[in-house]
Parts: sequence; C-alpha cells; structure tokens
Amino acid sequence: TLYVGSDDFNIYALNTKTGDLIWKYVTGNIVQSSPTVSTDGNTLFVGSTDHYIYALNTKTGNHVWKYKTGNEVNSSPVLSLNGNTVYVGSDDCYIYGLNTAAGDLVWKYMTGARIYSSPVLSPDANILFVGSTDYYIYALNVSMNFTTSN
Repeated sequence: TLYVGSDDFNIYALNTKTGDLIWKYVTGNIVQSSPTVSTDGNTLFVGSTDHYIYALNTKTGNHVWKYKTGNEVNSSPVLSLNGNTVYVGSDDCYIYGLNTAAGDLVWKYMTGARIYSSPVLSPDANILFVGSTDYYIYALNVSMNFTTSN
C-alpha cells in the first residue's frame, strides 16, 4: 500500500499493483508531510497544514488520534526505534515527541524558528536531529525531559 498526502486536503491509501483507491481521509487543509507507518504496520502518522498530526488505521483509514500543534505541520514524522514515540516538527517552532498509542505529548522542544525539515534519528536512535529556519541544526537527546509547557 502507498500512502500519500495531497493539496486537496486528503490522505490516500493506494494499491501499489493496481493504483486503486483503498481509502482516503480528509484533513482540514493541505497535506505536504510524508506519512510514516508504525513498526507494527497498523498506524499511519502524518502532519497537515491544518496544525494537526494525525494517526490513522492503515487498513481502514479510520481516525485513531490527532494532536494539535500551534501552526502548520509540513515536517514528516519519524518513529523511535521501539515505535513508542513519533517525532515531528511544526511551524510553531517546536519539535514534538508524541506517544504513538494515544497521541499524548511526551515532550516538546522550542527552536528559534519554524521547522520545515523532517527529523532524523542517529543510528543508535538516541539523538534526534532536526533543522530549523533559524539556520541551526538541533541535536536532541531523546531521553531528556524537555519542557512540556508553552
């Protein structure tokens, strides 16, 4: 299955052999983020310019949870090695760590400007790297307890 977001506000699941539509999910705005699939293959994570990070069931497209950030989410999510946390940046200047099961905030870290780039984990999955439009690349130890307040 191929998962893709679109300027028509939809996230599509397409059969890779036939191109047939399996399901589509409507968000509140354009989807420029590239979807990421959970380690068990059951959940799709994707951001939207409607300020939300979505978790969808990969088989049905049904809504699992959504988390509202302070601005557009153009960044593409990345999963922790154990699959328990999804990391994604937002135009509100924060990088978020969210629990994959329920969408609860684990931590967030404020950079100096918007985050368009997609985070990447170090080979040992302990350091999260993300670029910000403040011209810095941030290296965050994912085991740290960053601020969870605004």
